[in-house]
Amino acid sequence: MIKVLQDWEEIGNSILTLQRAGLPTHETPQKNWDHFLLYHALAETDRSAVIADLGCGGGYALSLLRALGFEKIHGVDFHISWRLRARRLVAMRHEKSLRLPYRLHKGDIIKTDFSANSCDFVLSISTIEHGVDMDQFFKEARRILKPGGDLFITTDYWETRINTNGASRAFGLPWDIFYRERVDELIGIARANGLRLQDGDTIPPCSERPVTWQGQSYTFLAIQFKKTD
Repeated sequence: MIKVLQDWEEIGNSILTLQRAGLPTHETPQKNWDHFLLYHALAETDRSAVIADLGCGGGYALSLLRALGFEKIHGVDFHISWRLRARRLVAMRHEKSLRLPYRLHKGDIIKTDFSANSCDFVLSISTIEHGVDMDQFFKEARRILKPGGDLFITTDYWETRINTNGASRAFGLPWDIFYRERVDELIGIARANGLRLQDGDTIPPCSERPVTWQGQSYTFLAIQFKKTD
C-alpha cells in the first residue's frame, strides 16, 4: 500500500471519520490523515496484538491505539517528555485503572529492547525523515516483527526534490523531504530486508501541497509493508 495525501478535502474527511468513530484527533489537522489510514490498517487486527510505535513523539498515535481497544502498546522515542508521561497518568485516571494504557521506552528506534519476533504491528509516523538510517531501521523492524507482521510508515513527501538546505532541523534532528526516487530507494531497501509492499508499488501522483512547515510546502506519503517468512 502506498498512498499520498492529495488535498484538504481528504484531511477533512479523515477528521470527520475519526470523530464519528469517537476516536481522538491530532492537534495538527493534517496528521489526522495519517491516523485515519492507521485506523483502517488496524481494522481487522486482534486487539490482543503487540504494537510498537517507533518515534512516538507526543503520543497521539498511542492514544489512538488505546482508544481502538489495544492493550499491548509500546512507544519508543529518544526523548520521552513529561507531557507524555502526564498524559498517560490522565488516561489511567480517566479509565479508572491502575494499569498503564501503554508502555514508554526511551531509546533508539533502530536498536530497541524488544525481543525478536515479538510485535504484530509496527508503526512509525513522521519519523524517518529526521535522519533515520533506513537500512538499520528496516533491519530492526523486521527483527522485532512476527512473521506476517505489518510495518506502517508515513513521511513528508513531494514528487520532486525539495531542498531543505541541510540546515533545517526539527527536535534537534536533521530534516529531509522524501521524493519519488528516494521512496523507490526506500522500497528497495525494505525488500532487501525481507519486507514487501502491500497491494502494489505504484506511487500515486501528487495534487496539492496541504502541508507547510519550516518555509516549505509539501504533502504526506504512507506505505505499508509485510514481513515475509
